[in-house]
Amino acid sequence: MNEASPPYSTAAGSSSLDQTSNHGHGSSERGNTSFRPSTEHSYYLTSRKGPAWLTLKVTSHARSSGQLPSFFQGDAVAGVVELNLVDEESIKAVSIAITGQLTTSATDVFTFLQLSEELWSPSMGLPTPTAGTTSSVKSNGRLRGSFSWQFSLALPTVVDMKWRSGSSEPCSLPPSFSERMARVHIQYQLLASVRRGLFHVDAKVGTVFAYTPIIRPEAPSLLRQISYLESAPLPGPEEDPEGWTTLKSIKIRGTIFHAREIDVTCTLSLAQPLCYTRGSVIPCLMDLQTDDLQALHILADSRAPVVRLLRQVSMGVSTASSMSGKVSAGVAFQPAIQDTRQAVWWPSSRNSRSNVRRLEGEILLNPALKPSCRMGEFELSYSVGVYPLKAVAFTAQDASDHLLQSVPVTIATAYPPGPRARIHSPPDYDDFSSIGQASEFFIP
Repeated sequence: MNEASPPYSTAAGSSSLDQTSNHGHGSSERGNTSFRPSTEHSYYLTSRKGPAWLTLKVTSHARSSGQLPSFFQGDAVAGVVELNLVDEESIKAVSIAITGQLTTSATDVFTFLQLSEELWSPSMGLPTPTAGTTSSVKSNGRLRGSFSWQFSLALPTVVDMKWRSGSSEPCSLPPSFSERMARVHIQYQLLASVRRGLFHVDAKVGTVFAYTPIIRPEAPSLLRQISYLESAPLPGPEEDPEGWTTLKSIKIRGTIFHAREIDVTCTLSLAQPLCYTRGSVIPCLMDLQTDDLQALHILADSRAPVVRLLRQVSMGVSTASSMSGKVSAGVAFQPAIQDTRQAVWWPSSRNSRSNVRRLEGEILLNPALKPSCRMGEFELSYSVGVYPLKAVAFTAQDASDHLLQSVPVTIATAYPPGPRARIHSPPDYDDFSSIGQASEFFIP
């Protein structure tokens, strides 16, 4: 793999959205979602007389009409705008528009996406009434009855970020991002507008919708694919050097039973490429080495290594002012680092040396994780971090729970080519029951 290239692609494809997961302990497949749902959502304005006079209908991949419409990279946002005018009324124009905005505060809003289409105006000729209805149309734009206009707006995969300096930078269309405590929000909106005649207020109806880019990891090593197909244990770095990234060893000093000092060397390996699909797992290996065999027995406990998936949301100092053209105080955000999930471990049957113990493990990835993204100086990124060992009878010389080592990883939205990664952790550790079965989800 070219080291200058990211370990993933953003090419859309239906096969990349097949969500099938197998368990490594003989259980059957948990489910299969290999198609995109098609759901119609309706939004409307009612008149004082009761019936809806302006309706926006849009079809998306959401599971139900009660959810926000959901779209993926490569999709077109398609639907229909309907007018149902009981009384004759002057209509100047009917249009549809999509906007994408990045918000950093109540006043700093940057619009990075604008798509629009005029569906009808009097200059385009007389509109065709909805079939089976009684309608009247006049050349001056006065309408009565039922009319409808279909629309389809293709979402681009790349947008140009225009900076205050006049320069521009191509950026992938970012995923929707909105969380209660977040200071940064990325939001998409679909809006149908009707421009009316004198003495009437123009009308708008619309909805926020979710957008998800297709981020797909490159295929794992051939040996790992074979192990997935055969439901076999994953080969380690010795047998499959192309399948692992091994981090620099960490030496941790401490005492056993508050009596004698020991040095233990910890070496973490992560499956590569370092890009993992949400709803799947990050396979891990931890090698522990010390000449104190009693200490090695204590530290080889599955609860001793502390390895976590970390998420960081960051915003550069100049982003808001650069994009909006305004200079605002207080737009420099401290990166917010969050612990999202801890690795689970179990003993490995492969221990080649008496002073080394290997633990196999994995980090279970919540299907609802937001994917990695970067837009200008806004970045949502992930890393895997190593923390001090925690074991009964062992006291680390540095007792603080600080990060010892980390490696950046990418969270993807689609599975890589080839067989699906298997969940090998013992069933007792498989806590997906609290968030829904791993395979039965659909992006996002």
